Amino acid sequence: FFDILLIIGFIIISLFISQRIYFINSLFSNFDFFNLAVIILAIFRLTKMFVSDSILQWFRDLFLVVKTEKIDNKITITRKLPNGGLRREIALLLDCPWCLTLWLSLITFYVWFSCEQSRFIFFMLSLSGITSIIYIGIKNLQLSLDKKMK
Repeated sequence: FFDILLIIGFIIISLFISQRIYFINSLFSNFDFFNLAVIILAIFRLTKMFVSDSILQWFRDLFLVVKTEKIDNKITITRKLPNGGLRREIALLLDCPWCLTLWLSLITFYVWFSCEQSRFIFFMLSLSGITSIIYIGIKNLQLSLDKKMK
């Protein structure tokens, strides 16, 4: 049921945003490859933040069943999906980078075209995205070199 509701919501939001963009068509005349690259990198960074970064673990925990146990001075935290409902659907969305990217792209494009002051934030997110890509590349290179050394 919630899957269908999410799809219908996505279609409605897409239509609303497309109408809004249609009415502010003059903004597209200034839209170039640099702006597209900034938006793509900002969406990449936002997705990474929501799906895997520890800084937003507290946000993901809002939609999970979190159980903390202390046994022999060791703290164990278990996270499980709720049995059903909207909370479960949001938890699944936050666990799926491809699903979340779809929604974040809609929101990002809407904010980009609606609020010119937000572009600085997206530019900063894109710089952070570039840094993340470089870090991931160096980490993967280091892992492959470590495997070759063994």
